[in-house]
Amino acid sequence: MNDSKIGIKKKILFYFTLTALLYLFSEVLAFTGYYIIKHQFFSWDQYQVKRLEIMQSKVSQGEKSIINKNIGEVQIEENKERVQVIHPYLGYVLDPRMGNGISEYGFPGDDKIAPISKKNDNNIIIGIFGGSFAVGFSNQAKEVLVQELQRVPQFRNKALIIHAVALGGYKQPQQLIALTYFLSLGAHFDIVINLDGFNEVVLPAYENVPKQVFPFFPRNWFARVNNFSDSAMLQMIGKIAYLNEKRQEWARPFSQSPLQYNIIGNLIWEYYDNRLANQRVAQEMAFNKYDIKGRENLHYLVTGPSFYYATETELYEDSAQVWQRCSEQMHHLCTANGIEYFHFLQPNQYVPHSKILRGCAKIT
Repeated sequence: MNDSKIGIKKKILFYFTLTALLYLFSEVLAFTGYYIIKHQFFSWDQYQVKRLEIMQSKVSQGEKSIINKNIGEVQIEENKERVQVIHPYLGYVLDPRMGNGISEYGFPGDDKIAPISKKNDNNIIIGIFGGSFAVGFSNQAKEVLVQELQRVPQFRNKALIIHAVALGGYKQPQQLIALTYFLSLGAHFDIVINLDGFNEVVLPAYENVPKQVFPFFPRNWFARVNNFSDSAMLQMIGKIAYLNEKRQEWARPFSQSPLQYNIIGNLIWEYYDNRLANQRVAQEMAFNKYDIKGRENLHYLVTGPSFYYATETELYEDSAQVWQRCSEQMHHLCTANGIEYFHFLQPNQYVPHSKILRGCAKIT
């Protein structure tokens, strides 16, 4: 073997070794930088799960109730597809045929007839009412709530059954109606916990009023029942669908190739995905804020009763009064049925650094 061939092999080996060392150095640097900035270790699985959720999502958050209004709206929660359908009394519930962990009555729960449970001397049945915050509390703080309640003497040695009678976007009078509805069906609650306040104040003014929809109809009622003909709104729907497809296309190569194991590759994917997600959110906000002039061309099914507010202050005062009356009626209903009623205000978790969200307070 001549010296020139040996020299070429050495060069190839040198450049290969140098490339490998640079790759390892960059990955270690990225891993260290990630830990310093986010105060947690990098998780390959976490990024892969997020990409799979995006790829499995058939409809984006903004277009979900718009395009599929006759079917429902799709939500991705813990890799499970959940579809909302219109309910004759409650506004909307989840379709139990389109996801796991949904009861026959359309609420989260492994029990098929939740929130209806048989009462006996050895159990305490708790209903948690509200919107998405109440759902999250029921799921993520359930064990903590059980542990703390069992510290109370009258709850020791009792089986604590917790039902989430709550869905994302629920606002009064939906909680009041849900309580009435399930009591009429024979449900029993020893304790009712109502966690609300944010949706009651924000959603009427943000979603319903700009669309000429009665403020106290369920959220996004316009999108659930209206037939679209406005060209500007159709363009926004199209942009939302396009951005959702772009996110899916961008996620695919990173989830189906060795790039999923590359830290820098994952960070590049996250950076551009966040840009696409922010653009989509901007389009969703534009759609929600889009102001429809006049009610004359809208069906009563869409608008509901007529309303008029001279100022935003009047709207917010009316929203607060409806919220107050609903909570008072829940209290009266619970008192009449021997139920302990507790009303807690939902913290606004969307204002950065406005508060520190801690675990459940201890019950004494």
